Formats: sequence, structure tokens, C-alpha cells
Amino acid sequence: MFQIVDGRRRRCPEGQWNEGKIVQSIMSNYTKLLPDAEDSVQVNIEMHVQ
Repeated sequence: MFQIVDGRRRRCPEGQWNEGKIVQSIMSNYTKLLPDAEDSVQVNIEMHVQ
């Protein structure tokens, strides 16, 4: 199963978005499902934001 997503670039005006808002915005669209598990699941996410 493949999913194609079109990204859109937008320039952030100076001082408008802090790192927390950027990460929250990116993660609000994160749709990857994690496996069902009884114990904790450790997830490593690598992001490159320009």
C-alpha cells in the first residue's frame, strides 16, 4: 500500500512560529499506525525542517 502526499512550502515570517508550533503542526498530520502491544512502544522520528 502506497500513499502519495503533496507537500507545500510556506515561508514562516520571522518570529511567528516557534519550534513547538512547527513540530505540533507536522505531527498533527502524522498517520503512521503503531503496532498493538501490551508494553510501551519506543518510536524514533527523524525530521529535517528547513
